[in-house]
This record gives sequence, C-alpha cells and structure tokens, in this order.
Amino acid sequence: MKELFKILISLMLVMGIVTGTLFVLNGIPPLIYKDQAMQTFNAVEEAEYKLRIKLLLPAYFPDYISWPPAETQAQQRPYRMVSLSFRDRRNQDLMMTIHQVFSEQTPSLPELFPLNSYGQEIPIKLNRQAATFASFIKDDGQRWNCVWWRGSDRQVIITARFSETELLKIAKSMVRER
Repeated sequence: MKELFKILISLMLVMGIVTGTLFVLNGIPPLIYKDQAMQTFNAVEEAEYKLRIKLLLPAYFPDYISWPPAETQAQQRPYRMVSLSFRDRRNQDLMMTIHQVFSEQTPSLPELFPLNSYGQEIPIKLNRQAATFASFIKDDGQRWNCVWWRGSDRQVIITARFSETELLKIAKSMVRER
C-alpha cells in the first residue's frame, strides 16, 4: 500500500511538472511577437494560434476570389490588428482585404489605404449589427467599397474592389447573431 502511494505521488509530481512546463512554453509566442511591427504568417490558422485569437471569416465567399488569403499579416502596435488579403482567381489582382482590429484604438481608412477621394459614410445594418458603408478612390484611381463595424471584441473593416452587393453579402456572413 505504501508503494502504491509513492507511485501515485511520483506520477502526480511528474504530471504537475509537465503541465507547468507546457503552460510556460505556451506563453512564449506572444512575448516573441510582441514588439514586431508587421509579421507575415503562412496561414490563417498559424496567425490565430500564435496570436491567441479567433478570426471571423466569411461564410459566403464569391467563387472569383482565391482562398486561402494571398497574405495574412498581423501587428501588435500601435494597435493589435490582423489583415487578410484576397486576390482574383484569374489575374491575381488584389480584390479584397479584411482587417480585424482587437483594440479600442482603431485605424482610419487613410491609415490603411492611400486615398484620393472618400465618399459619404452611410449607416447600414448587417443583420442586426450597426455598420457603416463608404466608397473611395485610391491613389491609383481604382474605386473600392468599404464596410466596417465594431463587435464586442474587435472592429472589422472589409474593403473590396467589387460590387456593394457582394461586399455586403460577405460582411453579413461574418456578423455574429446576437
């Protein structure tokens, strides 16, 4: 009986050491990436794992846009943000970006894009979520549409070079029902 008790205590001690080590190792990625400005990831899942966040992804996705994202980037400063860039399947032109900002401090459109002109902001509803829609012309002369909203834990900003209708379908597919 005494031997069984020693074995159980030893096993619990080993499990405690392993659990503690794994806990400490799991805390290292945010420390490594904390001060880097913009970092590129190979996949959405890698960004989610290393940054310890769950990204909102569209349930609706037009067939002319390539999946997975052509580029997945993240920054920690001056605000925590993940950016996904999507390209046209045919010619690889940039067609859409999805930015998710996990901070009360949020970027303005001119911070995200070099703008030539900016249209009127129009309040809209995505399902029951209050949002804003606007069109703008980038410095290269291309017209882009943009929709953004603030959820409980992030602001989502989607810009797209295709129709307002398609953009709103994508945005609605990302809004969590309350």
